[in-house]
Amino acid sequence: MNPTRYRGTAGDAPATTGGRTDGAPKAEEEVEEESDERERSRGLVLVTWNVDYSSKAPEARMAAILNHIRHLGTSAPAAPDVIFFQEVSRPALASVLRDPWVREGWYSSEAADTTTTSWGKQSFATMVLVSRSRFSHARGGGGVPGKATLGAIWRVKYPTPSSTTTRVRLINVHLDSLPIQPSYRPQQLSIATSMLRAAGRGLVAGDFNPVLPSDETLLRDSRLVDAWAELRPDEPGFTWGIDGEQPFPPTRLDKVGMLGLRPDGIEVLLCGDVAARSSSSLRRQQQQQQQEETEGETAAGQRQEERGNREEMIPWSDHAGLKCSFNLV
Repeated sequence: MNPTRYRGTAGDAPATTGGRTDGAPKAEEEVEEESDERERSRGLVLVTWNVDYSSKAPEARMAAILNHIRHLGTSAPAAPDVIFFQEVSRPALASVLRDPWVREGWYSSEAADTTTTSWGKQSFATMVLVSRSRFSHARGGGGVPGKATLGAIWRVKYPTPSSTTTRVRLINVHLDSLPIQPSYRPQQLSIATSMLRAAGRGLVAGDFNPVLPSDETLLRDSRLVDAWAELRPDEPGFTWGIDGEQPFPPTRLDKVGMLGLRPDGIEVLLCGDVAARSSSSLRRQQQQQQQEETEGETAAGQRQEERGNREEMIPWSDHAGLKCSFNLV
């Protein structure tokens, strides 16, 4: 579970509800008031994805997922503002942190040296990215007009310091996957929910691993809004087993639960395939992708088909992703 593990930042994002961002000078408020209002009104977009730590070619698969997310949109409302990853292996982490798009535009919850983080001896962990275009990393209580402000990781006082701001807590989870009784998942979600209630509003999203019948009502039992059930109650929303290659039926493992927020849209992000290259050839893959972006669609498609005929193709992950847009109630 990853509510506040930013490198120098935290998972609490004060979202402005009045005419100013916490700590912003008044002169800047007046200049930026109109653009600030547009930023607030469009809310935020979250992408959550279990990226599968155990399959081969983790760096190539991670690069493909990042590339897909990058092309979801370059402007509002399609472009994501927050990205949750689960099952990030150390090689996948390295792939994320050296990606130019990530380095230029995102704050990361994880550092390249995992020995200095809370990974310990774990072979994989959760990870959060937040967009620099929507969040500012303020020191000393300052902020940037029109942006939510990431607090320091040592913040423990929950009350909002100003009546003009609203704290929104974002929690990334990978709940226990074992089908045992008693299950750990109710307690794990209870802890996350208590964090949301302490902040007043927020969301918990990621891989919920609902492998027992009792898991189907966990969000409702916690009095959280299930974004998928709220917006698309007649659709299954499967995020695992979609390709029919798994030993179990397809199911909705990945979810977004909300408190004090309004889900505006949600969709499943399907996986593509990537060549099972070794890590030594990943940079060549990235160079080829850049070259294909400058070519015509037909030429790029032919090059991809030729490579696919020569190499084993594997899915990016055993999970599909979710994209969810939301706003304050």
